Amino acid sequence: AAFGREDPERQEVLRTRHGIPRRKNTLMWAGRLGKEKNLDFLMDVCGEVMAQRPDTALLVVGEGPERERLREEYADERIVFTGRVGREDLAQLYLVSDLFVFPSTTDTFGMVILEGHACGLPALVTDVGGPQDIVDDGETGFVLEADNHDAWVTATLGMLDLKNDDRGLYDTMCSKARTRAGGDHGWEQVLDEMTGVSRQDGAFEARETKVEAPGVAVAP
Repeated sequence: AAFGREDPERQEVLRTRHGIPRRKNTLMWAGRLGKEKNLDFLMDVCGEVMAQRPDTALLVVGEGPERERLREEYADERIVFTGRVGREDLAQLYLVSDLFVFPSTTDTFGMVILEGHACGLPALVTDVGGPQDIVDDGETGFVLEADNHDAWVTATLGMLDLKNDDRGLYDTMCSKARTRAGGDHGWEQVLDEMTGVSRQDGAFEARETKVEAPGVAVAP
C-alpha cells in the first residue's frame, strides 16, 4: 500500500502485536530513543495530559539506548513502546494517532514530522531546530517554547479537546498537514532521495471529514 493510505486490517494487526490500547485519544512520538531527544520532558508532559484526560494513550515508536529505562521509569499500560517498525507500519501508526508530540531541540530537519503530516497528523514541535520550519504554526500544529512544561501540556490538551469538540476544525488541520507535506517541502522528492520509493497517485488523499462542527467557520 502507498504511504499514507489507510489500511484498517494492518492497523488491527499492529494493535494486537504491540498491545496498543483503544483509547479516545492517541498521542505519538517517533525517532531514536536517545538522551538528545528530550524524552523525559515528553513523558512528563504526556503524564500530566493523561492525568487530566485518562482515556489517552501514547505510542513511542523507535529503538535506542533510552528505551528500557523509559519503559521502567514511566510504566503505564497506556504507554506503548513499539520498538522499530517498518515504513508501511509506521504510516499506519501515524494514521491511528491524533497528535504528534515532538519536543526535541536537537533535530536539524525532522523527517518524522513530515511523514506524520503526510498522513494527516498535526504536530507540536519546539521553537529550536528544524521541525519548526515544517509545522505551519496554528495551521498544521503548533510551535512551542522549548522546555516550557505548562505550554506543552496546555497545547496538547487543547488539540485533544479540538479533536473531540470541534472535529471540523481538527480535520481541516489534518488536511492542511497533508497539503503542507506535499507542497513546500517537496515530500515526493525527499522521499525519493531517502528511500528510492516514488509516491503513488492518491497516496495522500485527505481524511474524510466525519463530523462537521455546527456553526463554526473554518478557513478554506
